Amino acid sequence: MATSYVKLRMIFKRDRGRCHICKNPIKFEHYGERGKTPTGKYRKTAWEIDHSRAKVRGGTDSLANLHAAHPRCNRTKNDAGKTVAKKRLIKKGIKVYKRGFGEGTTWKHCRKCGHDKRVHGNTKRCPHCRSRLLKRPKFHTNRKKR
Repeated sequence: MATSYVKLRMIFKRDRGRCHICKNPIKFEHYGERGKTPTGKYRKTAWEIDHSRAKVRGGTDSLANLHAAHPRCNRTKNDAGKTVAKKRLIKKGIKVYKRGFGEGTTWKHCRKCGHDKRVHGNTKRCPHCRSRLLKRPKFHTNRKKR
């Protein structure tokens, strides 16, 4: 599949420079490398385009279906789902992050000290003043009230 430079950049930025299966970092310059260096060692930052929903199973070439993935992760996934691929990688002894970077987190705000914090799920107290955190309003600014 031929992909333009602009499309590659968009996919790389959207996935925040991480493999969408194992969440380990990748480098934009190493796109299309098969994962091995000239010395035969595995390059951990190589990546390629992965169809989140396989074309065999009705997936398309739309931007929403394309993601960055390590060659090893992509081959392990095959045409199965992402969760199956993670289990297979764990069996092979490859480090897989359970939660993505930014997934399952929300911004919360402390009224007392004005501290903003990105927190996972059930964090309820401000780390600075220990008062209750509130969900941050949609159009929040960092300006203090006078």
